[in-house]
Order: sequence, then C-alpha cells, then structure tokens
Amino acid sequence: MNFDALLNPGVLIFLIPILAVTGWIVTVIAKHRERMAMIEHGIDPDTRTPVSAPLPQNSAMRR
Repeated sequence: MNFDALLNPGVLIFLIPILAVTGWIVTVIAKHRERMAMIEHGIDPDTRTPVSAPLPQNSAMRR
C-alpha cells in the first residue's frame, strides 16, 4: 500500500487536526463513561482521594 499521498502537505493540513479532534473526543467520552460508572457504583467522582487509599502512617503513633 502506498502512503505517499498522505505525506502531501495539502492532505496533512486537514488530516492532523481531524485526528487531533477525534482523539480528544474519544478521551472525553472515555472520561465521561468512567465518571458515570463511578456514580452508578455509589462513588463520588469529585473526591480527591480514593476511598480505599491507605491512611498515612504517623511515626509518633508507631511506638
């Protein structure tokens, strides 16, 4: 297969932005689906730390 036609600057001017916008849309949709799945499972997606994150260990408490 010959891809020389795709390397033409006239084609690249249109191809690169189309691929960039398509990649951005896919990323936004994936993040939205992940957020909706978290809400369906009862997890607040706006929390900064995950619920299952271990608590920090204080060296003064570990005698």
